[in-house]
Amino acid sequence: MADSTRDNESLTEVVPAVLGKYLLEQIRDLKEYYPEFPAANRTMRMPSVSIIAAAPEFKPKANVTALSTGTIVSSKAEVKYVVGDYDTRIQLDIWARNKEERDDLFDAVFNALNPKISPMGVTLTMDDYYGSLCDYLYVGHDFADSEQRSQTDEWRATLDVLATCNAIRTRKEFIIETTQTPAEIEGAGQIDETVVVE
Repeated sequence: MADSTRDNESLTEVVPAVLGKYLLEQIRDLKEYYPEFPAANRTMRMPSVSIIAAAPEFKPKANVTALSTGTIVSSKAEVKYVVGDYDTRIQLDIWARNKEERDDLFDAVFNALNPKISPMGVTLTMDDYYGSLCDYLYVGHDFADSEQRSQTDEWRATLDVLATCNAIRTRKEFIIETTQTPAEIEGAGQIDETVVVE
């Protein structure tokens, strides 16, 4: 059988987009989410965040597991397999108009990333990546205040976040389905019939 595995190339776009949408929903004062580091001449709505994902690191699983089967198309079903994990480093920059606003926004982002103290982190659904779940874990930050930044009114904090999600591949395969038939055998009731979909 020919392998029709396909890769989702947009994972580096999906992972930060899901986090950006979540932060906009959770933090009332947040004005904007930018999917890239803002250019120097860009007019920004503040307070805001920019979220940039590095290329994911793939970690294979020794035992590949079937996640689910989709709808049957052309006599085959699209079967989803978890073949490993992706770890993606995210740079999340907080942009604010002044130091106090930055500190308040940092606190709000930290709390949004850690809605519970134990366990730390947040798990979000990635609708554009097979409906898979992604864990986001805050791992550190850098305020990097300097005289030059204060003179240019650049009040920014950089947070490091680790995103981990399943690596999913799909293949179209023949499957075996168990279906109910309307036939009844006298004294036995309704019976199950195993059907090979071809």
